[in-house]
Amino acid sequence: MNLIKKKKIKRVALDSITLFKYVYGKSELEFRSGVRDFLINMKELGVTLLVTSEKGINDLDRINYETQDFLFEGLIFLTKIRRGNSFERVILVLKMRGQDHLLEAFPFVIKEGGITVFTKQLPFSLMSNEKETR
Repeated sequence: MNLIKKKKIKRVALDSITLFKYVYGKSELEFRSGVRDFLINMKELGVTLLVTSEKGINDLDRINYETQDFLFEGLIFLTKIRRGNSFERVILVLKMRGQDHLLEAFPFVIKEGGITVFTKQLPFSLMSNEKETR
């Protein structure tokens, strides 16, 4: 925290939230309190924080939320959906406090130049489901 203050750092990426489980792993309450306190400190310093977390998702319609999910201002899921005998990457913004956002899954690719999200395209893996419901 001192380094962030001293260097006036405005963006922090934390990979992964699991670090807090090692530090505050004695109980769920201690873990949640530790994460909450850290988030409050970051907000008070005006820091934009990006935190990664692993989550097993079997069905986009039945996502199990964890305790820490409710503490963050935004939740963005990057996952894979089966597409025939391979997988397709999709992004889904579940929560973005104070911001309007689309509640759809969009395909994306990761290349050398960064991430490209195809907001005007339905994931191929979901197209067959769309046709079946018509």
